[in-house]
Amino acid sequence: MLLRDIKPYHNKNIFNQKGITLMETMFALAILVVGILAVLTMTTSSVVLSQASEQNIVAVNLAREGLELVRGIRDFSHYNMDQAALVLPDGVLDFFSVPEGCYVVGVAGEQFVLKEVVGGCDSIADCTDCRLFRDPETGVYTYEDINTTPTIFRRAVLLTPDGVNMRVLSKAFWSEHGRNHEYTLEDYLTEWQ
Repeated sequence: MLLRDIKPYHNKNIFNQKGITLMETMFALAILVVGILAVLTMTTSSVVLSQASEQNIVAVNLAREGLELVRGIRDFSHYNMDQAALVLPDGVLDFFSVPEGCYVVGVAGEQFVLKEVVGGCDSIADCTDCRLFRDPETGVYTYEDINTTPTIFRRAVLLTPDGVNMRVLSKAFWSEHGRNHEYTLEDYLTEWQ
């Protein structure tokens, strides 16, 4: 047998070309589907995280606003001693005489007033007085359900006098997807008279 009698191996058609293009198409579609699913998953998680961030920002600002409202009531009661009874709980004439308790900062006319919460601050989730509503025109959050939209947020402030200072805890609570969240800010107001 001579070398020229040996047929080259590569000339044999050992591979069946039928079905190869079908396999290539299937693999290409699988890769495309995986890519599309990855993009959809990232988009969905991005929307969920964006909503969670928005809720965290709102809660932080509501808690901060609670501190500022209490500070404003302290200032008003100091500079307007003759009208302090209008903004403080019944029977209290001095901000630093406010008894320890859980309060919401409501509105009476043009003034913010401290209103004691029935049941305390133990469970803000169940506190009906703590529920916040949002005015759709102005975006302002309020405790009053007049031409407003209910929100998922609740807020209360816990006041604890300790002689010279008033400890203020402002709590913002919300629930989303069956999970409860609470954001608390703390401040100490001094009697600087």
